[in-house]
Amino acid sequence: MAEIVSAREIAQLRRDRENLRDAALVMARFATDSGVRTDLDQAMEFFNLNRAELEAENAREADPENS
Repeated sequence: MAEIVSAREIAQLRRDRENLRDAALVMARFATDSGVRTDLDQAMEFFNLNRAELEAENAREADPENS
């Protein structure tokens, strides 16, 4: 069975689908969020990373002479 749907209706259905996906994501985040936050320095320490080393590495990669 087929149904003819106008371009306007298709566009509205797509917007509704996107809105529903966003709402589901927000609801999932609310349901699973413990409220605990980790700052960047704590995360870096956990993964044994050093801010100065990362900044130096980023600077080297961003330098056009190293390309």
